[in-house]
Amino acid sequence: MTIDPKALTTRHFTWKTAYTLCEASRLAYDPPERLQQTLRDTWKMRGQAFSVGETQGFVAANDAVIIVSFRGTQGLADWGDNLRAGWTEFAPLGGDAHAGFVGCWARASDIVDRVLAQAGGKAIWFTGHSLGGALALLGAATHADKGLAGLVTFGQPRLLGRRSAERMHQLFGARYTRIVNANDIVAKVAPYFRHTGALFHFDRYGDLSEDVLPEDSDTRAELSDDPGPPPLDEAEYTALVNEIERLKEDQAAQIAQGSPLVLEEETGAPLVFADDLNAAIEGQVIGVAAHRIGRYVDLTRAMAFPPGVPDLRAAVANLRPRSRTASGDTPTFVDFDISEISPFEMGIAPTSHGAPPDPVPAQRQPILIRLRGSGDWAPPPGLEIGSRVERVVTAFATAEDLVALADHPRVSGIEVSREAGVLELESSMPFTGGSAVHRPPIAEQGDAALVGIVDTGVDILHQAFRDATGTATRIVAIWDQRGSGGATPRSLNPAVFSQSYGRVYLADEINAFIADHAAGTPSHPRRLRDPDRLGQGGHGTHVAGIAAGRAVGTHPAGMAPEAGIVVVMSALAHATDDPTSIGYSVSHVDAVQFLKGVAEGALPSSPGIRPIAINVSQGMNAGAHDGTSLLEAAFDMATGIGRDEGIVIVKSAGNERAERGHASKALFQGVELIEWDSDATVQRTDYFEGWFDARNDVAFRVIGPSGRATQQVTFESPDTAADLDGARVELSLTRSHRDNGDHRLALTIRQGAGQPPTTGSSQTWALELEGRDIRSQDQRFHFWAERTGVRATRFLVPDESATLSIPGTARTVICVGASNAELPIRMNRSSSQGLTRSGEFKPDLAAPGHKVVSAMSGQPALDAVVAKTGTSMAAPHVTGALALVLSQRAKAGGRQLNAEQLKSGLVVTSRPVGATHHPLAGYGILDVAALLDHFKGFA
Repeated sequence: MTIDPKALTTRHFTWKTAYTLCEASRLAYDPPERLQQTLRDTWKMRGQAFSVGETQGFVAANDAVIIVSFRGTQGLADWGDNLRAGWTEFAPLGGDAHAGFVGCWARASDIVDRVLAQAGGKAIWFTGHSLGGALALLGAATHADKGLAGLVTFGQPRLLGRRSAERMHQLFGARYTRIVNANDIVAKVAPYFRHTGALFHFDRYGDLSEDVLPEDSDTRAELSDDPGPPPLDEAEYTALVNEIERLKEDQAAQIAQGSPLVLEEETGAPLVFADDLNAAIEGQVIGVAAHRIGRYVDLTRAMAFPPGVPDLRAAVANLRPRSRTASGDTPTFVDFDISEISPFEMGIAPTSHGAPPDPVPAQRQPILIRLRGSGDWAPPPGLEIGSRVERVVTAFATAEDLVALADHPRVSGIEVSREAGVLELESSMPFTGGSAVHRPPIAEQGDAALVGIVDTGVDILHQAFRDATGTATRIVAIWDQRGSGGATPRSLNPAVFSQSYGRVYLADEINAFIADHAAGTPSHPRRLRDPDRLGQGGHGTHVAGIAAGRAVGTHPAGMAPEAGIVVVMSALAHATDDPTSIGYSVSHVDAVQFLKGVAEGALPSSPGIRPIAINVSQGMNAGAHDGTSLLEAAFDMATGIGRDEGIVIVKSAGNERAERGHASKALFQGVELIEWDSDATVQRTDYFEGWFDARNDVAFRVIGPSGRATQQVTFESPDTAADLDGARVELSLTRSHRDNGDHRLALTIRQGAGQPPTTGSSQTWALELEGRDIRSQDQRFHFWAERTGVRATRFLVPDESATLSIPGTARTVICVGASNAELPIRMNRSSSQGLTRSGEFKPDLAAPGHKVVSAMSGQPALDAVVAKTGTSMAAPHVTGALALVLSQRAKAGGRQLNAEQLKSGLVVTSRPVGATHHPLAGYGILDVAALLDHFKGFA
């Protein structure tokens, strides 16, 4: 997004002013050389950086404006004595203020004084993030006599006494604006100090809180004696300080002792631990991640440049149509061939929004819709709704529906649900402590909780999923999203469920199938035994056995062997000849919403409300990998952004590290290439996404195996299509994507009519990047190849970092890597690696995922087992462990825990593998006994 310092000449608050100052606050974190280059080349301002102890920032000026921007500390770990500092007199406000912050201001006051002495009537703005916001306040108060245009701070801590707060209000009124993210813990410290100023407080969904939403959001905000979230009380504050000190001591001890982690590396340099203590603090203290300056940039940018008409060009570019035919209340999906019909040339005149009307009357595409605000929403007539998760809706839309949605005032985003997603493949229980908690004195086996499984299915006949009698199932319900001829979620409870496709099997029907099989007259559908074409047992059955299987025969007890089980058989194509799919996004969002409804007692077979831990071991690879996509937002919203009690989602990290599905390049003002091999005889369509910082300008073109190339796509000419080497190549560049404000490149290569290329079965393609104007500190361009069941695309020079599969990158989803089950720890060679593209600390932890023995489906012996390896085997260890915690909590009668609390508990109790967060092992290895002990008696 282009920064326009002219927004600061208004001398009153607007959202463009706020966004510009937020970027100035982020700029203060840059090294001085880069900071001054950005001011000179991008902002067209003269600037001077300063750094005195903890006090860092810059002063910048042009002919009309002066900006004074202070840098915050990198996190709470750097505050040191500031957390304990008391009061001191601050003369400019005639009252007390926080002594630590006053001392920091004093170190830089002379520099600021000298610059402002030459202000000469210019519009002066003070700004800063975190500690920098506190320093900006003190600086603005010191220079209040110079007719300041305003003061805007982001995530500012509390620092004023009552008299100084009153004086600040008198001096500035609404010219002082604080912007606070919902869960930001820094805005709640330190106790006994006060806030004032005009507040814009964003809620957990990224919208302005309704209780402070002004009539004119550009010019007014709530102004009160002490606005915003209340401070931590004394006990909470003391606990925070003590926790930070404990983490510092733990870090020092880990560094001294060395690490029990050994990486299973074949080539390349060994990975290193993050040396920033704030990684540990962010993982264990709720509300620290919300404090990041990047979150504030996203919030203010969305307000300054609100989404208008959704960009249907991007949706149409990814369109893979399906005809949807209904039989009664159960529609099915059948692919039809569009290999010769590109979304760029459907042969129909475009509408004003650039989206063609529906060329085939029956054509419907699964999509996700992002809504603005909360409350009721009336979809356009004819649009078929799947489910709604807070502000994300799944639907099945024609191209005409897309046009109607683009005109809807409540719709801010549309994303096509692509065909994507891959399965992410007896000693593990003792190793994690699971066996110990099953026995007295803890004796917890999960009977008061549910385990939700979104996967290929489950073998209903396997004895691991029966109760203690061995005759009745513990499976509460199965929703086969590709099934037909029976009950759908909606037909069972239309007040809760809106999904009108698939087939639901309840416990009574499953028990009847079990009885018929025992009597020698089997009546169950073959699909309910989770068949596997490779003869190694179904993936979902194996996962369910780890999370919730009981001990029977040679099958060891799973993590929560008495928990109820709810299964969604996702409608994904798991092989090249399996065309029935509704796409990853819609399939999984609908699945999570169904599981949540079951946990709330919405089905006849669901005995009242029970907490649920949901396991997802299927993931997709394309996307921004920063937690902002519609799919990631939907997973976060399913748990109320981690705040809804009694529901948590666990996702495997993925097995992409060794699959060469991610590449990256450091951008510069020149030309680079990213090359990959594609086996067109196996996979007919390749889809890629590339993402880069909004401050950079890059042009792209694709070069085919023969050396012929497409036209460049640029911001001025963002779309192109060409026939290269027997394939249709479609390239689309989206400027400032509405999900995160960064730029996205989408590339689709469709092999013509399934014919093998003339150059052979393996082709080397290339993406050419021409850096035209590179201005960001983060100069990397990230490029991901989407995955389906066949791995036909591999980069020649891969980047193993940022390979976590989506939605494991969602902020409140617990992401799990895979290790062995003995010391020293060895991480699986395939286990995907963090961090996220935006630098979030993922994965959260690791668990055993190497040759794990669990249930094998479809066998004559109903207690058959098989060993499997992958992060899919690691995630259900954590899912089952969380079900034990939720069950223990339910029986204790206290308030249920939420996903944020559970995630923090996992981090606190995991067996550390280093001083802080590791990009493969997260914060450590699952320790179930320590986890249950941590939450025992939890308030």
